[in-house]
Amino acid sequence: MATQRVRALILAAFMALATLAPAAPAGAATTTKTYTPSVTPAALTAGQPATLTVKIVNNADPQALGSVNVIVPPPLALVADSVSGPLVFTNALSPGVPTGSAKVVSGAIQLRNLSVPPGGWVQLTLGVDVPCSGSPATWADGTNIMVKQSNDFNGPPGNDFVPSPAATTQKTTWTDGGCKLVFTAPGPANANVNMAISGEPFVPAAATEPPAQVTVEVRNASDQLVTSFTGAVTIGLNGIPASTSPLTGGGPVTVTGGIAKFPSLKVATVGTYRLRATSPGLTDALSGEFTVFTANAVCAAGQPCSVTATLPVRAASSYTATAPAAGDTGFLTLRFDPAIRIDCADYVELTDKADTVTVDLTAKSRSKTVALEIGKVARQDLPNNGVAGLQFCYGHPSIAFTTRSGLPATRQDTNGDGIVDQRDWFVGLLPDCGTAPCVSDRAGLSGARVRISALLPPGDPAFRG
Repeated sequence: MATQRVRALILAAFMALATLAPAAPAGAATTTKTYTPSVTPAALTAGQPATLTVKIVNNADPQALGSVNVIVPPPLALVADSVSGPLVFTNALSPGVPTGSAKVVSGAIQLRNLSVPPGGWVQLTLGVDVPCSGSPATWADGTNIMVKQSNDFNGPPGNDFVPSPAATTQKTTWTDGGCKLVFTAPGPANANVNMAISGEPFVPAAATEPPAQVTVEVRNASDQLVTSFTGAVTIGLNGIPASTSPLTGGGPVTVTGGIAKFPSLKVATVGTYRLRATSPGLTDALSGEFTVFTANAVCAAGQPCSVTATLPVRAASSYTATAPAAGDTGFLTLRFDPAIRIDCADYVELTDKADTVTVDLTAKSRSKTVALEIGKVARQDLPNNGVAGLQFCYGHPSIAFTTRSGLPATRQDTNGDGIVDQRDWFVGLLPDCGTAPCVSDRAGLSGARVRISALLPPGDPAFRG
């Protein structure tokens, strides 16, 4: 009986011991190896090259941290030959010691043979190109930061480190507005209506050699070309809504190598304009002024020049401007511009306000003659019973010329703002020649057509016949 009781007690004690969990031996290794990452600075300037510091802290004990792969997340881009390090720190008071190796393979920074002790960390610096706009870059575990215990980044998954539960996901941000658009020289030049605008006056973009297309560049705050930008640029007319703009060919155009080219920009309406280039997140660019004309002629040195344009309203009628030969060169231009409101009192117009024409000759030493030929004029439309009654209503932006009455011309509200000031033109009927500006010829032509000609001085006249 006594023996059986002892055996029962021994068996009970053994069973009780078997149900207890075994105690962990003192100083056992952690089964989950963690690290804490940091990438600084967290905020950068858009469009500017930057230097980042990547730090990986070893939270494991007693395992050493042996190797790391770092891949810069898009849209940031690693700058070639910019990696410095690695440095290994054993604690907060220790100096950084160059340890192991770093090389870039297929865009991945490979850190090897680090042997970072528990509580220590490895640190490296690298250069990145920062985009002009876009979403923050996220440094994700397993994609952009990969850490292993082995020094050569080998071994089964048990070699892998994972981020500490207390670690926060690292993100790099930047502010928009650090990049800008710039029109490259020479910028848009004068052109005719519906002509592809180029950097050469009155030469279609495709006809220039090499093609002098209107070109916009993306530049950073240091005025450097941002070749990594892959967005699009749109061009419009400054101050004119896209819904009513006479401009075509303004894109959007995808930027390649930091450059966007516009080979088919055209404006359907005469006027003086500026182009505005826009792209989300970038500072707009504003071009210099250029003017769109109805027609033009090249005035070569020692050669006369002439240009003709049909009136937009008066049927079978046209203006012809000519300039005599001279030693200078330039362009002789015509444009129909109803925005210049010229009206002479007691004068019955044979042409519409939309037929108001401006004539310019950039070869400033040359005078010019402008002839208006009007088709199919009824005799009753001619004042004073015939061709002799034809007159020119003429305007000049700065000269108070002598009018047909013998008095100086006065300024009129030619811009239609209700105020007569220095922005308005001098207006009046031209006298017969002597001194230009003056009417030099009147003639009746076949088919009930008539012609009146005016001799004009250098400058920028506008008139209606």
